[in-house]
Amino acid sequence: MINPSCIDLVLTNCPKSFQHSGVYETGLSDFHKLTFTVLKSSFQKLKPKIIKYRDYKKFDNLLFTSDLERELSLHQNNGQYDGQFSTFKSIADKVVNHHVPLKEKHIRGNQGSFMNKNLKKAMMTRSRLLNKYRKQNSNENYLAYKRQRNYCLQQLRKTKKDFYT
Repeated sequence: MINPSCIDLVLTNCPKSFQHSGVYETGLSDFHKLTFTVLKSSFQKLKPKIIKYRDYKKFDNLLFTSDLERELSLHQNNGQYDGQFSTFKSIADKVVNHHVPLKEKHIRGNQGSFMNKNLKKAMMTRSRLLNKYRKQNSNENYLAYKRQRNYCLQQLRKTKKDFYT
């Protein structure tokens, strides 16, 4: 026969790894209780990802073609262009970098693939309004933050729905 007054022990060599322990009444009998303990967990923040890209918004195909032809003829007249691919590549890279420069974009390490520019901007505004409310504890600032928070949540749900369907 089991003694119902027996105390359960949780033995560990890392007591700082646990944040809470307790007993849950299962309702099956008077003395069967479930003992639980909650493990502390922390996640290391991921480093931001750097994405390199070229922005073709202001790209002019005719101007690019004429500059490439001019550079190739200039190198050919000077005797620097020997018809090798590596020489052509270096000339073409120089012209491409002039017309369509390489840009960098930093995104969060755990950035959701559904994130877009509008949602990111809305969330930044939400964070700014929350900081403003925390500095100046007023009802106006809280209402502005709450309105923006609700808008962000609505946009987040809509964006996720559109992305995953």
